[in-house]
Amino acid sequence: TEHIEHLSADLQMNLVEWISKNLNTDGLFLGSMPHHDDPKNPCPYHIKTRSHDEWNSILNQYFTDVQVYKFDDESYWWTAKKK
Repeated sequence: TEHIEHLSADLQMNLVEWISKNLNTDGLFLGSMPHHDDPKNPCPYHIKTRSHDEWNSILNQYFTDVQVYKFDDESYWWTAKKK
């Protein structure tokens, strides 16, 4: 997914749960998210960004073999497999 930060927290959780239920057994959930927006200059299009640790914790509730990688100073990406 490339747009999850544009969803509310509730919709993010609904999406993650839906993906976890519908991902093929050998499938891989791959996505990215920007780091928290700068409070002095937030992106008006980002509804909910999450920290690396917060997103890692959420993904581990629904998936196995979760890997969250820092992409650059502005974003990170993840891979996760179906439980």
